[in-house]
Amino acid sequence: MKRSVLGLIVAACLTAGAFAQTAPTNRIHGIRPFGSPAASPVSIYTMTYNGGPVINGGPATAYVIFYGKAWTQTQRQIVNNFLHHLGGTKTYNIDAGYFDASGTHIQNSLLHDSVLDATNVGYSHGKNLSDAQIQQVVADAIKSGKLPVDTNGVYIVMTDPTVTSSALGGFCVTQCGYHFNSSSISPGDDIKYAFVGNAGNLCPQGCSAPAVVGDTTSPNSDIGIDGAISVLWHELSEAVTDPNPNTAWSDPTYGEIGDECAWQFGPLRTLANGSHANQHIGNRDYLIQLMPLLSTTKVGSDSWRTSCVQRSK
Repeated sequence: MKRSVLGLIVAACLTAGAFAQTAPTNRIHGIRPFGSPAASPVSIYTMTYNGGPVINGGPATAYVIFYGKAWTQTQRQIVNNFLHHLGGTKTYNIDAGYFDASGTHIQNSLLHDSVLDATNVGYSHGKNLSDAQIQQVVADAIKSGKLPVDTNGVYIVMTDPTVTSSALGGFCVTQCGYHFNSSSISPGDDIKYAFVGNAGNLCPQGCSAPAVVGDTTSPNSDIGIDGAISVLWHELSEAVTDPNPNTAWSDPTYGEIGDECAWQFGPLRTLANGSHANQHIGNRDYLIQLMPLLSTTKVGSDSWRTSCVQRSK
């Protein structure tokens, strides 16, 4: 049923203005100060469960909207390969350590098909997207039948290097990406969505993992897309563990699970092109941030110790 268009489709008369909303700042993957090194780990983190839902009504589906006209086939393959092969890995199993009020865990399974779950659009809302326009891009994809209505999915708007965003302080100004949920994209449905930008030409040292670790190239020889993959991992993990604002898993000091380990990468391997990677997923190497592993050590009635870890496939 997930692959068919279900539920109420966005009415043609809806305008972008109907989608305006403000997201909490801890839903933003913030930029690194330009030229600064990757973050040093904190020895102890605390993750608190606030009682709200996670995405665990079956495997989540990652939907990708490739926004813009400057995408290449190889760039789309880099993204699709990562998402198609991520579920079932030890890496994604970190997210599966989190659970809801009934004790039901997120499944270590993520659905993504490069044909059924991805779509390509041009500059339908220009080259500087507000949050309202990003939501409208998702609504357009659903309304047109390119993607289904899926309250168990995450719709990721990924932009090409010619596009920026003014949302939540601005891409490359305060954020590298963010996620949120909306009941306006498809009225009556709680739709989870994310924005992930391409920092290759704009702020690689602020938003691209390879540049943050000091590389001038990247695992797939595309510093913009490889940087975006780490941001995508950050936002996807937060969307499945805390899909609604501050209701499920968060750290009272650092924010959501991606924020605890932002810009930490752990041990790196040097590749033939001189870049560095820490994961091999599907048939490609990637450099993605660490994610906090939930321990069994409780520090309160609803709080657990976590540590930033790297898990190979």
